[in-house]
Amino acid sequence: MFNECTSLEEAPELLASTLVSSCYYRMFYNCSSLKKVKCLATSHNASNCTKEWLYGTAPFGTFLKSPDSYWATDYTGSNVPSYWSIINYPSTEFNPTIEFTPYGYVTFTVNQDNSKIGISKKSTNHTIYFSKNGTLWQSMNAYDVFDANNGDVFYVCGNLTANNNSSNYTQFHISGSVSASGNCNAIWNKDNLNAELLGYCGYNMFCGCQGLTTAPSLSATTLANYCYYQMFYGCTSLTTVPELPATTLADYCYSYMFA
Repeated sequence: MFNECTSLEEAPELLASTLVSSCYYRMFYNCSSLKKVKCLATSHNASNCTKEWLYGTAPFGTFLKSPDSYWATDYTGSNVPSYWSIINYPSTEFNPTIEFTPYGYVTFTVNQDNSKIGISKKSTNHTIYFSKNGTLWQSMNAYDVFDANNGDVFYVCGNLTANNNSSNYTQFHISGSVSASGNCNAIWNKDNLNAELLGYCGYNMFCGCQGLTTAPSLSATTLANYCYYQMFYGCTSLTTVPELPATTLADYCYSYMFA
């Protein structure tokens, strides 16, 4: 239907709940500017219904889905492109119910109306909390994304309990204009900012966050395998980068970090 429409940036809303054989086959094939799709289908297993439908689209984008559906990511364009953010539609309501005081957190300050901040993927080894006052917190899950306006502030902390890998990692979604400050170690160990980093801890963490304008600090002096791999890949609004004080490096720890 939209094959080779290279100027198309946002798809029309796709509200059908059940997809049938070949219905969206190559629908947005080679739409190289396409970076936003809302598809609320909850049944999309029919033969070739989404075969190569998002092949050749923009390298980073946003996919809005029903909370009752699951979408895989891949490089073939038959699911959701690998570096796109997947978020539930409508966005998550903020409802903090957990009270504690962490040793540290990362502060995200919103600088533009109609921004978004949340999580598009979450490691099974990772617990993440969001707050608006640093005391009352909400546990965050994959696809939880909040609407945000200029002046809003979100605090983020968490605990990573084991090494991640290339298929089990946490990735944030940030769009609009959002600046980050504080020590990123608080996202991996909120109670000990000097704790040893775990493998793949920051793998793809802010990958594709085109609204991120400043990054949190990275204070670790001893790194782990793949710990910062592609951490800020595709962060096209990032104009300053954190100091890198590490003196003990590890395999692939900085690979494609600012690509």
